[in-house]
Amino acid sequence: WLGVDDDHGETNAHISRARTQVLEAGIAAAEREPPAVAEILKKQLQESMQVARSRHDPQAPTRFDSAHARAVAAQRAKLHDLRGAGVIDDDVFHILEEELDWLELAALPSNEIEVVEG
Repeated sequence: WLGVDDDHGETNAHISRARTQVLEAGIAAAEREPPAVAEILKKQLQESMQVARSRHDPQAPTRFDSAHARAVAAQRAKLHDLRGAGVIDDDVFHILEEELDWLELAALPSNEIEVVEG
């Protein structure tokens, strides 16, 4: 419209710097958790840190995001099997379905989430 190229380089640089600082705070907080929890949490946050340092796509999915999404898909398939076999009723199905919906949303990289006001 204005004849200006759509260059996200500067925005990505700002996202990268801010996201790195946010993740550093998360890593510091993780160090105060019990050792087994801290180790896993720090690995996930450090993976996100590597992505955040990218000036090209500082919000790309991590290996943990992809693995988490596959795990949620397997859980969802099992939930449908349980319902189909009559092991659980509709109320239980919907409660667990909502739980999986939230987990699935959490597994998405932030650049794939769009908040739409309605």
